[in-house]
Amino acid sequence: MTLRRRRPVGGGGGDLSPTTTAIVTLPRRRRPPPSSPPIVVAAASSAAAVPRLTLLLLLLLLPESSEGLLPLAGGGPAYGGGGAAAARIAMPTFSSSSSSAAAAVDCVGSLRLLRDFSTSSSSSLASSSSADDGTTSVATTTNTNISCAVSPSSSSSSSSSSTDEVPLHRMDALTLSFELKEGRITALDVMIHTLRRIDDINARLNAVVSLRDRTDLLDEARRADDEIRAGKKRRGWLHGIPLAVKDLSDVSGIRTTMGSTLMESAPPISCEYEETPFVRRLRRSGAIIIGKTNTPEFGLGSHTYNPVFGRTSNPFDADKSAGGSSGGAGAAVASGMVSCADGTDMMGSLRNPAGWNGLYSLRPTAGLMDEADAREEMEKSANASAAVVDVTDEEDAEEGTEEGQKNGGASSWEELPHPISTAGPIGRTPRDCAALLRTMIGSDGDGDGDSSNNLDLFDASKVLSVSRPSLPSSLKGKRVGWLSTWGGSYPTEPAVLERCEDALRILESAGAAVVRVEDPPFSSVDMWDSWTAIRSKVVADGIADRFGDDFLEEYDDTQIKPELRYEVERGLSLSADRWNDAVRIMKEWSARAEEELFTNTTNNDGESGECYDLMALPSAQLLPFPVEWTWPRSIHGTEMDSYHRWMECHVPVSLGGLPCATVPAPSREAGRDGGGKGECEGGDGDGDGNENGNGDGDGDGRKGELPIGLQLFGPRGSDAEVLSAAAAYYLALAEERREEGGGRPRPPDF
Repeated sequence: MTLRRRRPVGGGGGDLSPTTTAIVTLPRRRRPPPSSPPIVVAAASSAAAVPRLTLLLLLLLLPESSEGLLPLAGGGPAYGGGGAAAARIAMPTFSSSSSSAAAAVDCVGSLRLLRDFSTSSSSSLASSSSADDGTTSVATTTNTNISCAVSPSSSSSSSSSSTDEVPLHRMDALTLSFELKEGRITALDVMIHTLRRIDDINARLNAVVSLRDRTDLLDEARRADDEIRAGKKRRGWLHGIPLAVKDLSDVSGIRTTMGSTLMESAPPISCEYEETPFVRRLRRSGAIIIGKTNTPEFGLGSHTYNPVFGRTSNPFDADKSAGGSSGGAGAAVASGMVSCADGTDMMGSLRNPAGWNGLYSLRPTAGLMDEADAREEMEKSANASAAVVDVTDEEDAEEGTEEGQKNGGASSWEELPHPISTAGPIGRTPRDCAALLRTMIGSDGDGDGDSSNNLDLFDASKVLSVSRPSLPSSLKGKRVGWLSTWGGSYPTEPAVLERCEDALRILESAGAAVVRVEDPPFSSVDMWDSWTAIRSKVVADGIADRFGDDFLEEYDDTQIKPELRYEVERGLSLSADRWNDAVRIMKEWSARAEEELFTNTTNNDGESGECYDLMALPSAQLLPFPVEWTWPRSIHGTEMDSYHRWMECHVPVSLGGLPCATVPAPSREAGRDGGGKGECEGGDGDGDGNENGNGDGDGDGRKGELPIGLQLFGPRGSDAEVLSAAAAYYLALAEERREEGGGRPRPPDF
């Protein structure tokens, strides 16, 4: 059989070992008066200005180090801490009114980050980077813990503050972009620190795969720096920032395995034109693609494991799952291997990893990414000469015609009102998600300047304008419908519901009115039947398109996972009547959601119906389960009859094609485990806790309370509004954490 690669239409080796270098992490201390500059001890090298004897004396005089974890912009889920200093530090954002669109300090406070390198070290880096190879550059410039000192604004109250060392891996993407733009750090600094971070923790988490050659990555980072030194304009806000792409999307020069041994030996694409469109846009904005993030085999299932790379673990507890199918992306972002990432979502593949890794994500309106891709193709066609004939396109058109004839005149995709899968962003803050989505759909133009291109699809300025001064009005009067278990249809661990209701209280504190929806707005049975039929048909068509119609006969269960065989068999056996019923239900639910849930309506008696600005559901029906499982066999005493039934709470959004943000629920108490109890692999698998997943942890952050999240979704096309609500939640959660001194646990440093 010949392996066929579909034309993309949308959706390493080496060692890095430094020689003798050192880093001194300053302990927390009272901030000196505003007239005094922040104290920063530089990393020492043979070329550094600080003599070794002086450095040794400093080490002896300083008290025991206590590395601070500063919550940028008021504290996100990836950071611990809080305190008065956090209240006065604002996250960089895009400026829609100037040419500097990459990042800016907002009016709440100023963020000043100083490199921990001495001026002489920086000069040495600039002068020698183009001549040194990768190993030499590492040895002469940096160390394991590149970090910046954060000094609050001098205009802020000085009653209590601290000077904290903020390692680069704890900075969100927009902060990194701002620091790169201001020249306080270089792309080479970031790349070296990124590779070092991957070396330190990826062996335990297994989130980043197919890492590119390190020498090539360091050279690409140098070139990004050289462009700026030569006076060229930044390519975009991602200029010099390392990213890893989910291993379902095509990147030139990096193999796409999709977690399958059938794809493991397939050669990578060789040119940018063949890349998945959003990957091309990330490159155009300056991102350096370092490799891939792990995914389940062909993206099936919400737990990341495959026969090519193995299992991905949760940064909060390496014995637990990171979710899926964007589990590699979620674990990489939460642990600081990358600052943000792309993912894809058919049935919770962005939402579950965000919830289980304490992150934010957005599943865009279904079709938004496809519309952006279609516009790009139309623009290329308009600019192309009418005399040029693309043979590949003709061949694809012929294949499409044959496929349409086999399916009675239309493919499974073409009969649906919208796609069932979409790419989207995952990050530590809603602003990072907004910025990344803006780039993925091509609405940020070229370089640092704003562009009206595709702004009608997603206007990121609505999200980026949410700030502390605007917080009281951001959610005021907004109605949020809490769907909980969909009238008892979705078996859910009580601990999940408790934590989600805590998140809803955060929304209420920001002015939203939360309403419990007692009567489900649609039949869960009809939705499940429709969704599983459509999903199986789409998966079967996709496999046949890539591998041929004899796929099931040619490959046995040792070569493909049982869940893939299950989907393909169901899809191939689907009758025309069954398919038509499934599509009809999908259209009915989409219309019901649009016309009744999110729109003011009046019934025959003239009474106004209930409508909501947002609806809410848990991001998963249970807390992260043991990483060695394939999927949970039961939830809270209810048996799961398929490998994806435990993710049924994601069906309403997926079937309706609705935009959905995921926000992390706050912690209840430190040191509480979410072990839980369930039936696994044909037998009983007991976790460390009771059936509610509330066992005792050891309190060290390793076995503490595991993350869970909340889905917030709205009507089709309301992506910016949904993500703006998440941004308001982010700020409200930061306020809550400072008042109570708690907050959800951060991942431990491995």
